[in-house]
Amino acid sequence: MLSEPSQANMVVALNKQAGELAMIKYTDSNSALRFFEHGISFFDNDHWQSQYHPSKEIFDLAATAGK
Repeated sequence: MLSEPSQANMVVALNKQAGELAMIKYTDSNSALRFFEHGISFFDNDHWQSQYHPSKEIFDLAATAGK
């Protein structure tokens, strides 16, 4: 587990970015979904209250990749 919330936020952002790259540049939905799911796993339990917009973005992307 990461000791600082800012570190977890960075991991979420990097996995979102990698997933977007996998979807757009490489059209690899399976890899994109894995990146999104990995990023999601770093959210705190209250992420829908404390980080609504990043949560919504990555969950929406995961839903799109999982289609």
